[in-house]
Amino acid sequence: MNHFDIAEWTDYARDLIEDDKRGEMNDHLASGCARCGRTLSALERVVTLARNDLQQPLPEHVMRSVKALSAIHLPERAPRLVSLALQLAFDSFMEPAPAGTRGLELSSRHLVYYAQDYALDLRLEYETDTAMLQLGGEILDRKLGPVSNVPTFLIADEQVVSRSTSGDLGEFNMACGHEGSLRLCLVM
Repeated sequence: MNHFDIAEWTDYARDLIEDDKRGEMNDHLASGCARCGRTLSALERVVTLARNDLQQPLPEHVMRSVKALSAIHLPERAPRLVSLALQLAFDSFMEPAPAGTRGLELSSRHLVYYAQDYALDLRLEYETDTAMLQLGGEILDRKLGPVSNVPTFLIADEQVVSRSTSGDLGEFNMACGHEGSLRLCLVM
């Protein structure tokens, strides 16, 4: 004899089962299965108790406690973070080098990126003798001008290695030891 599992009997007791399935289960009970009958009987008592509990109002002290706990654990509504796709508008490495400098090791780079209405002007300087990277930049709203108070972070291997905040003219400066692959994050 094939028995129905407890999840199916729970749905049956809560009147959540489809009519076709309910008919099969009724036939199974009518065949005299004592095991499934006991399971259904116990689940019907649980459903009855749960429905009766729902009819009782919660005491005021319980409601206060639940509201207090939820206020502690729910974070303030955080602004939605969006990654903007950057478009490279200028790269000094793509410009022809002045005559006589092609053999020299270049240690600076100028980049300009656009993202929606924003422009990011970056200047990177690598000091070979100290293995330090200097990064300076400016954040501009192309319609409104400089964007101030923007937290900026240099990240290497998921660790923040340098941080800054843009000033009144949208400028920021950071330095770090050369860490290989670095990522610049601006929180706007």
